[in-house]
Amino acid sequence: MAQAQKVLVVDDDRTWQVFLFAALQDTFVLKSAYDGEQGLQIAKESMPDCILLDINMPGRNGYEICKELKSDPITNSIPVIFLSSKTSLQEKIQGFEMGAEDYLVKSAEADLLKAKIVRAIQQYHEKKVIDEKVNAAQTAAFEALSGSADLGRCLRYVERTYSMSSFETLAAGLFQTMGEFGLRSSLM
Repeated sequence: MAQAQKVLVVDDDRTWQVFLFAALQDTFVLKSAYDGEQGLQIAKESMPDCILLDINMPGRNGYEICKELKSDPITNSIPVIFLSSKTSLQEKIQGFEMGAEDYLVKSAEADLLKAKIVRAIQQYHEKKVIDEKVNAAQTAAFEALSGSADLGRCLRYVERTYSMSSFETLAAGLFQTMGEFGLRSSLM
């Protein structure tokens, strides 16, 4: 079976943390942080598959932490789900503007939360696979372009030889083409 998915819970409410651990520990490997700074540090060290993030915390709030996570190339692709007691539409919109994948009110049912986490993690891993394929395709394309550029130089030389009327111009064309490849050459 696949490796258990890691979820980081960042929330200063210890009662809520106990509830989340009871609801999720059978499905995920959980880590906890009780403030945003600690959450940032744990996220960078353990690279969780998903982060559950409260908004109201001592020090920096969840919006600030989410923005920092999403601006860091190391953590920017980790899905963030806000879990907050804030219920206004503006607060939810702000969460999405900071880069969160989802926003749930803390009274969310455990099964709904699990489903949202599973889906966020699934999308995260699918994106990683797609990114790897894109990188491989780009590498192959650059190699092909490099090869075709070299072939193009050779073909241009062959085309030019048809209009060269002396050995001197033929030799000059050969030296020019070899120079384009970064090669030093001589002709006898």
